[in-house]
Amino acid sequence: MRRKQVRGAFHDGEIARSGEADQAIETDRAVGRAFASIYPDVNPAVAIGSSTTERIGLAVATGVLAFGGAMGDLIIAGAGLVLVLFSVIAASLKTPRRVRNEARSRFPRQDWAEYKSKNAPWMLGCWAIIIVIVALALFFVPEDQKIIGAVAAGVIAAGLMWSCPGIAPQRKKRRRKKNAVDEDSEDYDSEDYADDSDGSTELDDDTKFWDDIVEEAK
Repeated sequence: MRRKQVRGAFHDGEIARSGEADQAIETDRAVGRAFASIYPDVNPAVAIGSSTTERIGLAVATGVLAFGGAMGDLIIAGAGLVLVLFSVIAASLKTPRRVRNEARSRFPRQDWAEYKSKNAPWMLGCWAIIIVIVALALFFVPEDQKIIGAVAAGVIAAGLMWSCPGIAPQRKKRRRKKNAVDEDSEDYDSEDYADDSDGSTELDDDTKFWDDIVEEAK
């Protein structure tokens, strides 16, 4: 008797767990439909890359900051820091990124590409290298060659920021995305013309109606 009760309780528990799982799946589907209806132009799996203008602005600002730091000039370094902050803030305030940030805050359970990004260590490493280069140019370059050292530090800093992962566009991902779009368009075309492949045509209701009238007249 006890075994039957235990088996019945176990079975009831299994049913309850399966019901909860089904309810969770339905909830996820409902959330996905709501997300697609509110943000139809936002693809969580594809992050927004930096444009060429944004890369140029950030690279130039970083170069100015490094040049001012290597020269020991607080005015130039401060101006470079302001330019860096302006470049970052201006890029984040653009409409696509603002809409994407809003969507990510409202639907955090979506499969966002930002959650899988591994660019933060690269960016921190680039800034660490820039700081080391600026410190070497500031403390170890002779005074008569200070300008040359500062220019070199600025150029190196700008180059590092230009090619830093997370800022530089990833060509392989863009190429894969383009190929996926081409495949989708080919599949769409094949579906459109699949009904006509056997040489038969399906008449619409109006055409069938007029054919029936012609046959009756005959």
